[in-house]
Amino acid sequence: MKFSSLILLCLTALSSAQATINVSTINFADNVAWPQTPAFVVAGSANLYDSRVLRIENAAGFTIESVRIILDTTGTFDDSIAMDIDANGIIDYTTTQDDAYATPGTTEGIYTPWTDASPFTFDAVITQTGTTLTTYWNGVAITPGAGSPDTGFNDASGFTLQDWGFGAGGTIIGSDFSTNAIRIGSINTDTEENHNIAFTFDAVVITDTEGNVYTFDPDGDGLPSAVPEPATTALIIAIGAFIIAAQRRNIKA
Repeated sequence: MKFSSLILLCLTALSSAQATINVSTINFADNVAWPQTPAFVVAGSANLYDSRVLRIENAAGFTIESVRIILDTTGTFDDSIAMDIDANGIIDYTTTQDDAYATPGTTEGIYTPWTDASPFTFDAVITQTGTTLTTYWNGVAITPGAGSPDTGFNDASGFTLQDWGFGAGGTIIGSDFSTNAIRIGSINTDTEENHNIAFTFDAVVITDTEGNVYTFDPDGDGLPSAVPEPATTALIIAIGAFIIAAQRRNIKA
């Protein structure tokens, strides 16, 4: 088989697989008061969250190994960020103003609370065994608890695909499947303020148990640089297949 034909075959196969599933998002709730907040949160502030649901469509029979989500933010925020990753009413994750100020690259004057929230992004990889979650401010990672272990914390590491609503072993229940909601909002650790933050799914990367990767841009503004375009993935597959074919020809020779 010619090299060009091999690449075309690989690209066609990946395009067909990519077309079989799709994702969309549901704005489940906006500007809702947290039902409870940690003890360090200033009383009287309007600590609000938004709630979003990820929907996976045309996916009957898929078994998922991991889902990576990258979330963008807009609006304004109080001095710190909170997430309830399983929407059970308990905040699982916070990065506070103290954590930001203790991080090189997000110190006071660079990290600007009570104003534009758009420098925040969240990158989470949810698997069958747990979750890796990182908060970024202009691309700089903020570690929960870096400023004070009594305020910033991460209790989301044990969150699994099953907790998100997937079936055993990462199976998708039904052809069109909606996850449990994720809640993100701001909290105030300093003085009483009233701000809110909104978020969208900037990118979704689904890996199934066979190693196939499906990349989506739910908000339609282009994939972030941290996520490869689907064509890049296809090219890697094509090159890998070509190398294997070439090695087999060499062995026969």
